[in-house]
Amino acid sequence: MKKLSVLFTSIIFATLSTFALATPEQPIQEPETSVKQPVVMINVNLATLNDFVQLKGIGEKKAHAIIQYRKINGAYNSINDLLKVKGIGKKILVDNKALLTI
Repeated sequence: MKKLSVLFTSIIFATLSTFALATPEQPIQEPETSVKQPVVMINVNLATLNDFVQLKGIGEKKAHAIIQYRKINGAYNSINDLLKVKGIGKKILVDNKALLTI
């Protein structure tokens, strides 16, 4: 138990020493973290060709088909309606569902 107490005290001392040594000219460096890009939702009823081609498995041809289906049949009522578009299968829908909205 004494060893654990000494170890804990050493850790606390080392941490406090780091803060005590910091000067205004040399601020304490925060650990680098990866910056996550914000998730941009794509509304399938408003999206452009450029929006759709950003999705996994969607090229210009499939993006055009999604837009054409929307022009001919009206607004999509659910994300699953994309399955009615030729070339859009369950895998593409599953891969992108988290990024799609109505």
